[in-house]
Amino acid sequence: SHPLLLDGLKFDLRLYVVVTSVVPLRAYLFKEGLARFCTVPYQPPKDSNLQDSCMHLTNYAVNKKSKDFQPTESLAQHAEGSKRSASSVFQQIEQLHNVAAEELWGKVSCLAANTLMALRPGLLEYYVHERPRPLHPV
Repeated sequence: SHPLLLDGLKFDLRLYVVVTSVVPLRAYLFKEGLARFCTVPYQPPKDSNLQDSCMHLTNYAVNKKSKDFQPTESLAQHAEGSKRSASSVFQQIEQLHNVAAEELWGKVSCLAANTLMALRPGLLEYYVHERPRPLHPV
């Protein structure tokens, strides 16, 4: 009900984990990613703004059509626009909310590990018990 906003906008993060082995479970978190921002400043949902998808949804396919969409043209602009680097977002959170970027990455790492542990039984069933096969088919 109270989303974390940056520059008054909702955003989401795309972070990447690669699983290289199921037995033993081995995965790596890439310490960079992508943040996608809405293009309309956030207001709590109410009847008059529920149809404003650019305020409530971070989908690129939705926001790229907005007149307020700000493309990022180069790596030098990774901290601005409607798509930003995860590291720049973590830096901004650190500055605004006094939470260290390393602490955020630690929480992301725990979340990824817990997610993989929840998925582990299904991964074992699929990759080991059903039909032994490589994690990535050749």
